[in-house]
Amino acid sequence: TSYEDRTATITLKAGEVQKTITITQERKYQLKVTYEDTLIDYAGANVTVKVQCNTKYEMSFQADWLRQVKSRSMKEETLIFEVDRNDADKGREAEIIFFNQEKNLRETIKIRQEAKPEDTSVTPSGNIGNMTWG
Repeated sequence: TSYEDRTATITLKAGEVQKTITITQERKYQLKVTYEDTLIDYAGANVTVKVQCNTKYEMSFQADWLRQVKSRSMKEETLIFEVDRNDADKGREAEIIFFNQEKNLRETIKIRQEAKPEDTSVTPSGNIGNMTWG
C-alpha cells in the first residue's frame, strides 16, 4: 500500500557458494485531481487544477476555447487553464481527462462556463422633459 517502490535482498549461502536475489515491489499508483467546480463567468478566467501523482500521466480535452497555461512544481502540480470569453447565449462545458493508461488510472473534471448575460440596459431617446427637485 506504499506510494514508493520497495526493494528487498535475499542472500542464500551453501558452504562457500553465495547467491543474492533482489526483489522489487512496485508502489501503489495514485492519481488525484482537485478542482473546485464553479461556473466560470462568461468573460473568461483562469481556473486552477491540482494534480498529485506518483507516476507519469497524460491529459486530454476537446474544447478550442480552453488552453493549458504551462507551470511545473515538484510533487504536486498546479495546472492553470485559460478560459476564453463566451459571447454565446448558451453556457458550455468541457471535460478534462487525466490518465495513465499503463497503470489504469483515470480522473475526469468538468469545466463549466455560463452564457453571456442578456443586455438589459435602457438607452433613453427623445425629449424626457423638465424635472424640478424641491
